[in-house]
Amino acid sequence: MTAEFAVAVPAVMVVILLPLMMIPGVTAVLNCQEAAAAVAREAALSGTIEDAGRVVRRIAGSGAVADVSVEDGGFDVAVTCPLPSDPWGLFPTTVERHSFATAVP
Repeated sequence: MTAEFAVAVPAVMVVILLPLMMIPGVTAVLNCQEAAAAVAREAALSGTIEDAGRVVRRIAGSGAVADVSVEDGGFDVAVTCPLPSDPWGLFPTTVERHSFATAVP
């Protein structure tokens, strides 16, 4: 085995494994954004925020939390979602996504 090969193998492993480790986190971020949009849409159509927690947990999982505020004739939604942990602690543990929807008269 040459020195070049000894350096190349770990580098190739990192290039292959790092994107694979990111897949669950990216999926969680997309679900979090979808939950924020769904809560904003639901609040705008119904005029209430009663079902916000249920909608967020259904889409983003049990650890997700929604914060809904009424402002400027609409609903501003912030959803905080936990991210899957990685063994080295390279990625954040939570993500927050926002959405806004104007209330339907």
